[in-house]
Amino acid sequence: MSTRFIRPLLSTLTRDYAPVMGSRRARASRDGQKMNPTGLSLVKRVPAWVGGTVGGVLVLTAIMLVGSGRLNVLGPLQDITRSDGDPTSYSLIHPPVDGERVVSYDPCQPIRYVVNPGVASDELQQQLNPAVAAVEEATGLDFVYEGITSEEPSMERELRLPEKYGEGWAPVLIAFTDPDEFPVLEGDPAGGTSPQAVYGHDQEPYYVTGFIVLDTPELAASLQGDGESRVRGLVMHELAHLVGLDHVNDTTQLMNEGKVYREDFGAGDLAGLERMGSGQCAPANSSSSATVSR
Repeated sequence: MSTRFIRPLLSTLTRDYAPVMGSRRARASRDGQKMNPTGLSLVKRVPAWVGGTVGGVLVLTAIMLVGSGRLNVLGPLQDITRSDGDPTSYSLIHPPVDGERVVSYDPCQPIRYVVNPGVASDELQQQLNPAVAAVEEATGLDFVYEGITSEEPSMERELRLPEKYGEGWAPVLIAFTDPDEFPVLEGDPAGGTSPQAVYGHDQEPYYVTGFIVLDTPELAASLQGDGESRVRGLVMHELAHLVGLDHVNDTTQLMNEGKVYREDFGAGDLAGLERMGSGQCAPANSSSSATVSR
């Protein structure tokens, strides 16, 4: 039987920083950190490439380390409404190239997800529910919770894990962890997300799974110092990355790079999320086994 080859597609890990007034790390000085006059560290993008064949699928991961640092004084949060900002102010992690369609999840299939709670409190875990509901509302995509898992996050996570989850693509993993367990979180990010995509049998790209890592100590400190809405906003930000939105340089949007912290989606976020939920349905055989060429 002939082997069907499908072109690989890059997955990306974003790292997000959240000022936390009560956090020990937020107060600590950083050796060698260059600061600008506003007290916000200069943004650095350091691409690191990881490649390898995972479960018969070639996965190349671009780890974009986006450092935005901390503000010494946050000041009062600026309230926004769901219509704030420019509705064109959004960016895609994988924008269309060469006439291809937007990379998105199959809207005709649910996005299955599992949670590794680690040592996160029940109160912290409960912030997932309203965040997922907000992204469902904005995209029209259906998220289906499939329970607790013991799976640990890994940059070499396989796209299929039949011994844990049965046949088909592995569900999205949302893991509460810390820099000791997941070193990519070093440097004070509060979370990171990697949506993972492949080209289907119709030669169109689709997101099929991914993972989100949430820094438990950092978010727990934020929950105590800043409240549920701040933590929920950060989880919404990571879920928006999961469905394909990138950072923008617009502080009226929740997907801004961390210069101003928001608690709800702006107009650009909502327009981008609506676009990410309006992709085409994958052919029925797109989930069948296939190898990916180098």
